[in-house]
Amino acid sequence: MTDRQERYLDRELSWLQFNRRVQSLTQREDFPLLERLRFAAITASNLEEFFSVRVSGVERKLAAEVDRVGFTGIEPKVLLQRIRREVVRQEHQLQQLVAEQLLPGLAGHGLRVARIDELSPAEREEVAELFWHEVVPELTPVPFSVDWNFPPLRNLSLGVVAQLRRRGDDQYAFVGVPAHLQRFLQLADGRTFVALEHVMVALLPELFKRARVTGSTVIRVVRDMDVEFDEESIEDPASARRRIERGLRERGSGNVVRLQVLGDGVPQIWPQLRRVLGVKRRHLYAVPTFVALDSFLQLVDTPGFDELRLPRIRPAAVPRLEQSDSASMFEEIARKDVLLHHPYNDFSTTVERFERTAVEDPDVLAIKHTLYRTSADSSVVPALIAARNRHRRAVCLVELKARFDELSNLQLARELEHAAVQVSYGDAHLKTHAKVVLVVRREGDEVRRYAHIGTGNYDARTARIYEDVGLLTADEEITEDVADFFLWTTDQQPRPTFRHLLVSPLEVRSGIVARIRRAAEVARAGGRASIRIKLNSIADVAMADDLYAASSAGVQIDLVVRGICCVRPGVPGMSENIRVISVVGRVLEHSRIYCFEYDDEVEVFIGSADLMERNLDRRIEVLAPVRQPEPRDELRALLDRYVGERIAAWELDSTGRWAALRGQSDDELDIHADLERIEHER
Repeated sequence: MTDRQERYLDRELSWLQFNRRVQSLTQREDFPLLERLRFAAITASNLEEFFSVRVSGVERKLAAEVDRVGFTGIEPKVLLQRIRREVVRQEHQLQQLVAEQLLPGLAGHGLRVARIDELSPAEREEVAELFWHEVVPELTPVPFSVDWNFPPLRNLSLGVVAQLRRRGDDQYAFVGVPAHLQRFLQLADGRTFVALEHVMVALLPELFKRARVTGSTVIRVVRDMDVEFDEESIEDPASARRRIERGLRERGSGNVVRLQVLGDGVPQIWPQLRRVLGVKRRHLYAVPTFVALDSFLQLVDTPGFDELRLPRIRPAAVPRLEQSDSASMFEEIARKDVLLHHPYNDFSTTVERFERTAVEDPDVLAIKHTLYRTSADSSVVPALIAARNRHRRAVCLVELKARFDELSNLQLARELEHAAVQVSYGDAHLKTHAKVVLVVRREGDEVRRYAHIGTGNYDARTARIYEDVGLLTADEEITEDVADFFLWTTDQQPRPTFRHLLVSPLEVRSGIVARIRRAAEVARAGGRASIRIKLNSIADVAMADDLYAASSAGVQIDLVVRGICCVRPGVPGMSENIRVISVVGRVLEHSRIYCFEYDDEVEVFIGSADLMERNLDRRIEVLAPVRQPEPRDELRALLDRYVGERIAAWELDSTGRWAALRGQSDDELDIHADLERIEHER
């Protein structure tokens, strides 16, 4: 092990450990069966994205003959071998759990995923009729050989490879499953499902009547999807769109980084298939029962069977914002900051109501909004269009390069521009990831600003399942900074000096480092100092080094990290005062909260930035101080709950292993149920 490997944890292997924690939810016997199946599908989906974005990057470095990669300086070939071992282990356990526990358990409740040979004659006839009437018209069998190009399969293409014998010769064909079709055929009883590819395999002789089917298997292709967009100047919106659209056309046709196959397949097919797809043995992953377990989300959403799902979090309204008119809502925010915690606080009656109120209020002069990701039914775009129609200034800072949402954001930008909303695309070299809204309102002879600063996207759909915090404030110094932020990012004004906000790519790194070092100085002088940070990922070695130095100075550091963590805690002489825990449960932890305490002084920040090189140096991020005592103390209490959590928590040790901290008492609530209870008791 090298010095760097002793000091840091590898990013990709750390992410796989996160996925293992997600997978552990499939084994929680206190979760209903469909909920456990949901997490099985999520675990599988996570792996596919991991291959298409992260593993593909390692593959490119191996091809470029890069000697060492990542924080630990590991050889790309060795890293790929370790990734493969862990993925095979995870998939084996997941397939076994689904086949031996979850599906039999669901069948016991009347929800059945059946093999063809398990169907009654009447059911087989029904399946065949569904297949010939609804599926076959969509199919296009494509012959191939070593000398012919294999059909161009997009990322996540699923289908059947058939080996045929015709006129004494071996031939091959691929029959793809159209992406828009449901993965499972649902029988008329509404409770019985059959995997479409299994039906295709069973009926191949009927599809190829002029040949004899001598073998077949099911495959799924995962390709390199990590497209780098041209980052020339995008001052001209039309040229910006053209560059993004050109990059999107390239996506989905990258090299194959993973070929998932059902069972052992037919051995004589694999040499041909590997050659036409250009894959190596390390790309081949055989699974015993189902490829593409992420498709099981179709079953999770089957109507009925509510007893097999966890109840949705019941969001609580915020009484202070339950006002009858717009003026009183703004008055309430002006009186005192409002801290929001989703999904425990209702997104619609808080953030979306703030937006709607700003549109409807005749005294509002302008609304400015960032947009990174959102849903098709989001209130953001309609609100900005309505504001423009009422002759208010409406501005939207749209990030065109939000991975996998580029096309959606292009369409939203067109819709906004068509309605005469001012659309800005920010800096071409920096993704705008900040979550900020500004409302400018005339109040008598004065103009007052109101802002929302959050940790999550403006998306009502994900606000029901993602944990995030946000702040509604009229603090004049904070909102002046927010106003300067929009002038800089949307009106091409010179970059301002922010008084209180920490804004990447400059102040977030320097601001966090300054506070870590201040805590270390206080501890070295004999004072009390602590650092508590809750975030999605920490993957920056310079930040890790500063945390190590603070730990050595005597600062107690608690890191609540959902996903990737390169910090190695508990190492004597380096990080013995650092504790790292991860909370994984039915709500996806997404908030970023930074708390620094030095003797009797406390600083708390919330915002969009994780401690990753990309967030600190290559994105526009915003962290805002929570300056009023009440919301600041609420966030400190929230961190206390996370640091003390056991039911849904895991702890990282100095060897890089995660151990579950599950409590022993049957009547304990995990943090998600506890936070829901607390908000309703308010």
